[in-house]
Amino acid sequence: MTGSLTDFQIETLLTSQVVGRLGCGQGEDLYIVPILFAFDQPYIYSHTREGTKVALMRQQPQVCLEVDQIDNLANWRSVIIWGKFEELTDHEAEEGLHILKNRLYPLQTGVYSQSILDLQAQDVSRIERRAEVIYRIKIERQSGRFEKS
Repeated sequence: MTGSLTDFQIETLLTSQVVGRLGCGQGEDLYIVPILFAFDQPYIYSHTREGTKVALMRQQPQVCLEVDQIDNLANWRSVIIWGKFEELTDHEAEEGLHILKNRLYPLQTGVYSQSILDLQAQDVSRIERRAEVIYRIKIERQSGRFEKS
């Protein structure tokens, strides 16, 4: 059986996962990349360094994020959200970093997640010196599907 997820089921999936695939681009330059994220309604918070995706999102802030939970080929849930990229600075960057750290700390294992945890929320100037970007996506629209055997 296949079907659509309710808003509650979509939010439950977004709350339970921390890895998604971000889609952004401008014109024919489309870019899809995995990201670590934290969901805090109505936002998705994330962290990255200066590079292609940040440049693309600054030029075209409309983005999408796809998040899955796959048990096997016949039992899965998938969500796509569409929203607007917002680069955070000052107090908003501190808040975003706090949300990310609280969500990722219990799952910390890799170098990338450790780099987020090493950031000090009170030292936003350090974020700017290391060319790191704290951002969020304001959710504007969402869709979810599932298959269950």
